[in-house]
Amino acid sequence: MFSAVHPPPSHEGGGRLATHVQRLCFTNVNNGQERSAHRSAYRNEFPMAANDPTTRDADKADRERLLSLVGGLLGLVMFLLGFMRWLSLGEGSDQLKYSGFAFQMPTTAVIGFALAAGLIAVLGATELRPGRGVPSAVPAGLAATSLLLAVGIYLGKGAISPDLGDQVGVEIGLILAIVVAAVQTAVLAMGLASRHDNDRDTTVDTRPRA
Repeated sequence: MFSAVHPPPSHEGGGRLATHVQRLCFTNVNNGQERSAHRSAYRNEFPMAANDPTTRDADKADRERLLSLVGGLLGLVMFLLGFMRWLSLGEGSDQLKYSGFAFQMPTTAVIGFALAAGLIAVLGATELRPGRGVPSAVPAGLAATSLLLAVGIYLGKGAISPDLGDQVGVEIGLILAIVVAAVQTAVLAMGLASRHDNDRDTTVDTRPRA
């Protein structure tokens, strides 16, 4: 028997095969480059989002809202401290102690300003309508006023009444009120400082106008 002899492949068929292989190689390279580009874009997605001005503004707004709520909580704490004893008069068995809400006592102003600062801060933080919030300077100023009044009462307790003089003493309520007023002032001042937009373009156009 005679076996069939296959003719050798022609040069035209070999050229087609080589061209096909080259096309496959170029296609794989292009696909690899596209996948690499997609991976790079995915890796850069979150850093780009963190540097977005809109994201930074939202973070500042959330931080300011949180600080305002903390300031409101401290105002409530000051209100509760008003039921404690703030000042005392006399010594021994005849000593009288007065709470922060005692009639005609200067300590009521300390409580009132701190409570107003906390309420205004909370109302401003919970107001969601644009342009209807409360400026941060208002509660911060009220809290600072409360702190200054508390310090003034502590330092000038001996001159509260010209008849009593140095018979006036300080109780734990006034000490705690000074601490709470200082913390509330610091918290609301931080919220006020967070409103400053350092990324704002403040350059002045000095070009001559026609």
